[in-house]
Amino acid sequence: VQYNLPMLVIISHYIAGEVIAKGYRNVLFSSRDCLFLKDVYEALAGDTCRARSHYFYTSRVSRLNASEDYLAYFRSIACDRSLVVDLCGTGWSLHQLYRHAGIAPDTFMFHFLGNRLATRLRYRAIARSQGTLAVGSLINGLSSLWIDQSLLEMANYNGMGMTLDVRKGAGAQGGADTMYPVLEDPDFPKAAQADIEVICQSVQHFVDLLRGADREALRAEMGAHAKQRRSILF
Repeated sequence: VQYNLPMLVIISHYIAGEVIAKGYRNVLFSSRDCLFLKDVYEALAGDTCRARSHYFYTSRVSRLNASEDYLAYFRSIACDRSLVVDLCGTGWSLHQLYRHAGIAPDTFMFHFLGNRLATRLRYRAIARSQGTLAVGSLINGLSSLWIDQSLLEMANYNGMGMTLDVRKGAGAQGGADTMYPVLEDPDFPKAAQADIEVICQSVQHFVDLLRGADREALRAEMGAHAKQRRSILF
């Protein structure tokens, strides 16, 4: 938590700058890793960015096995002026989703792994496709900086199950066109569940404090030290 929360603030500040500079219509924060990032982003920059933020129900499974309902869900929230955000990954399964949906949003990953040669060759062999996805990042696979992606994911566990699909149907509070996520039942061990609860409470407390802080002054200070982002992180 002591490392993750400052990191989420730095990422949020960077995303806000991209949103303002490039005029994105909305920002899609990918489940499950980006739930906390979405909360921190909205607390830090929600009053300065007109772009709407969404919690994007997604996973490698839902992207590669996209049903017609899932594609309709993605098309309902994404466009060519959207920014899709994830903490880490190769971008390979997102690229497949974009192709099938016929939409080409921009993509940002804090830790982009897809530009390592071994990774590219492995996924090309699986996909039998030479297509690539341009991904913005703060850290990439060609950098000397490296974060264990498992630790990055564990620091952002939130108790939610993986997204399997998003389906259209009559929900408890909606009509026949209501979209609702189909989630895998989380199977965290009891010890991990206790840790996740502490993480969730800590993030919520931090977000509450952030909302009450002088966010304009904080953004100004971070902007003045933008070139030191990596040295601050590492």
